Amino acid sequence: MKTAALPAPVAVPAHRSSVDPVRGKGMWLTTWADTRINLSRVVAQAHDAGLRQLWIRTGGSTSGWYGANFLNRLLPQAHRAGLKVIAWDFPTLSDPVADARRAALVTRGSFAGEHVDGFSPDIEEIYEGTFDTPRRVSVYLSRVRRDARGLPIVATVLRPLDGNLSTRPYRAMAPYVDAFAPMVYWSCNEPGAAALSALRPLSRLRPVHLIGQSYNMGPEGGRHGMPTAREIWRFLDVAKRAGAVGASLYVYDQTRAAQWLALGAYPWR
Repeated sequence: MKTAALPAPVAVPAHRSSVDPVRGKGMWLTTWADTRINLSRVVAQAHDAGLRQLWIRTGGSTSGWYGANFLNRLLPQAHRAGLKVIAWDFPTLSDPVADARRAALVTRGSFAGEHVDGFSPDIEEIYEGTFDTPRRVSVYLSRVRRDARGLPIVATVLRPLDGNLSTRPYRAMAPYVDAFAPMVYWSCNEPGAAALSALRPLSRLRPVHLIGQSYNMGPEGGRHGMPTAREIWRFLDVAKRAGAVGASLYVYDQTRAAQWLALGAYPWR
C-alpha cells in the first residue's frame, strides 16, 4: 500500500491494560506453519523453570496466519500449568491494515475455548523488510489496539541506539501499547550494560520486558557459541534490579541445559 493511500489511524480511547501477563520470566518460540513441536514438553520445561509466560509466533505478513493449530493445543496446557501465552506476529507494515486484520484473528479469537493473554507485534526495520515509519506504525497499532480491547499489547522492538528514542518510532507506538519488549542480544557486549541500554530510555515511555539471548549469534555475524549461564544470570539480575517487569530468552529450539539451568535458577519474584 502506497503511503498516499494509507488511511488515518483510528481513534482509540485512553487505555491501560494490565502488564501482569508479561511479568517475570519467559521463553520465546519461533513456530512456522509446518513446525512440529512437542508442546507438552515445552509447557513442562517452562513450568519446571519457574517461567510465567511463553511467547509463540502465530503468523506474519509474508507467511500469513497459521496460529490456530498451535494455540488450540498450547493454551489449555499452558493455562493449567499457570503459564500465560503471548502470541507474536511479524508485520512488515507494507499493508498495515491487512496486518491489523491478521492480528485481530489472534486477539479476538477463541482457541479450544480459551484466549491468548497478550499480543506482541515484532516491529523491526527496513533491513528486515519492515516499513517502520511513524505513520504506518500508527495506522497499524491503532487498529490492533481497538480490536484487542483490554488485552495487553506489547511492542517487540530493537533497542534504542545510544539511548536515543528518536532513532526509531517508539513514540508513535507508545499511545497504543502497554509495554515494550526490546531485543537485547548482547553478542560480544556485556549483558548487564546491554540490558540497561534498552531499559532506561524505553521505561520513560512504557513498562519494559527485556528479551535476552539464548542462541548462537555466529551465523548472523555475532559472537560464535551460546551465551554462558553466567551471562544469562547477569542479564536477568540487571533487568530485575533496574525495574524491568519481566525478562525472557530467545529462542526455545536453541536453548540447552546450561541456559535452562540459569533461567530456572534465577529467583525472579
